[in-house]
Amino acid sequence: AYALLIAFWAWRPFMLETDPATLHQQFALDRLIPLHGLAGRSDPASVAEILKPFFLFFPLGGLLAVWPLHRRGPLGGWLPALYLAIVTESLQGFVSGRFFDGTDLVVQGAAAAIGWAVVRQAGYQPHGSLLGG
Repeated sequence: AYALLIAFWAWRPFMLETDPATLHQQFALDRLIPLHGLAGRSDPASVAEILKPFFLFFPLGGLLAVWPLHRRGPLGGWLPALYLAIVTESLQGFVSGRFFDGTDLVVQGAAAAIGWAVVRQAGYQPHGSLLGG
């Protein structure tokens, strides 16, 4: 349910981008450079652009620390949150008014990893796994 909430947030306003030139621009290599889109800005809105994805994925990392999809392997730990970040961020390039940004991938992945580590360091152990195994 939380993953669906994240997808809902990432893909709003749910209007597909159909212009081929805009789609090509969405996935330019400079979009993968962290903080490239925020370079030269030093206003509070820039800070908010970093904090929003961080606080969206931090609880997901904490949730995965106590209720992982799997105990080990590619679906263990905080990695499913990173996969979700890759999918939602990549598909943002196809939503009108949204854009793909490598900074969000780094921030979301780091937030999930930090949330996972904080909960595990607090002494909580996994209670089971969602998909078994």
